[in-house]
Amino acid sequence: MLTVIVQDSKKNIWGTQDADKNFIGRKAILFFDGLDHPGDDQAAGVGYFDIIFLDAIENYDDAFFITADFNFQTALSALLDVQLFEKAVAIANVLKVSGLVDTAQINAPFDIYEDNKLTLFSTGALWAIKDLQTNAAIAVTSIAPNAAGYGDLTANAVAYAALSSGDKIEVYTVLPPALDAAGVKGIETISFIHTKP
Repeated sequence: MLTVIVQDSKKNIWGTQDADKNFIGRKAILFFDGLDHPGDDQAAGVGYFDIIFLDAIENYDDAFFITADFNFQTALSALLDVQLFEKAVAIANVLKVSGLVDTAQINAPFDIYEDNKLTLFSTGALWAIKDLQTNAAIAVTSIAPNAAGYGDLTANAVAYAALSSGDKIEVYTVLPPALDAAGVKGIETISFIHTKP
């Protein structure tokens, strides 16, 4: 099951509203069909799918649309999910970080470090750390490219030293609009958890 929004030929974007009057998509299931009809062998790159909307009230009674001045197909593009991770063992409050994007080849993810070492892995303001014991923020002092192929992310030394062995922190980046504004295009990141040794 997934959430779907639809744009019609008049550039109206259809969805529904939640209880707080937020515009959201409609719950749906997609069914994909193979090319199994006569002549399908001539239809290279063609597939069939059905969208089944699950909630009649959401689909009819609570249907809602907004008008947009852009076309989805030309104005929007999908974001790649980047799994942040520790590429090497941390040295005190300096974490060795990078990010991986899954590819079509099994067990062969793409490491984004090289393409982003002068943006994402050079700008401390794009990173954040949270103490999972208290939910308090731990300041990022800096991040710098390392020739070994990762960013050296430095957490505030005093705050990191105050953590006990076994305490966990969450490392993440700012949201996609802020990444985009800083020149880091087309990605969103998934945080990782670091456990203090």
